[in-house]
Parts: sequence; structure tokens; C-alpha cells
Amino acid sequence: MHGVRAMTTPTTERNVDFEELLARCDETDIQQLVGGHAVRLLRALDPNLGLPSSLQRLCLQLHSPESILRNKKIRQSLLQSLRQEDAASLANLIAPNSPQPDPYIVLEKVAIQKNSSKERVKNRRRRLPQRQRIREQ
Repeated sequence: MHGVRAMTTPTTERNVDFEELLARCDETDIQQLVGGHAVRLLRALDPNLGLPSSLQRLCLQLHSPESILRNKKIRQSLLQSLRQEDAASLANLIAPNSPQPDPYIVLEKVAIQKNSSKERVKNRRRRLPQRQRIREQ
């Protein structure tokens, strides 16, 4: 499982699972990642394949967490679903000197590009091995 590591207090750490975070994504975002035609075909073949949990698993088989996070619309949806303390921890890692007190605004303004330092921070926080990263076409 892929997790985004976040601190809840200075002495306590907890992991936010990327799959759990993806489960908070709305159906439109998941369909965008899997493909609308593919979703309709899966549902026609077997209604269980069209369930949100099945589509989320398929999404993670098709895309790495990094490529999902590079999609601005979906990234913003995922980041907005973070708990306040997780958003604050991630915002502090990405923009430690930001004067903005609202971590969601800080996260919304961050542009993630392939192999950028901000992407490396997110990857390190999720503790993903290098071999799981894929190149964008």
C-alpha cells in the first residue's frame, strides 16, 4: 500500500494511506483516470467491476500515485480531502516558509512536475521505492 506519511503532533506520526485518500475522490475523477469508455465496458461485463472500490484498485494498477498527483484537478480533489493536520504537515514540508496560514491554499498553489523537488518530497513522505515510479508518456 502507498501511504502519505503525516505528523499529527510533534511527537506522534501516523500514515495516511494513498488508497484511502483515493477512495475519497469522486467518481468523475476516477472515471477520468480509468477512462469513461472502459468504465462503461467494465460495468456492462460485470456490475461489480464498476463499483467504486473496484475502479479505485484498477486506477492504481493503471497509474502510479505520482502520475495521479501530477493531474492538477485530481490532485486538488485529493488534497482537499486531507484532514487538517495532514494538510498542515504536507504544506509545511512542501512550502516550509509560506506565510499562508491555510494549508489547503498552500497545497492548491503548488505545481507538481515530474522529478521536481516537491514531487520528491511527496514520494519520500509516502516511502515509495524507485521501481514503482513510472515515466509519463
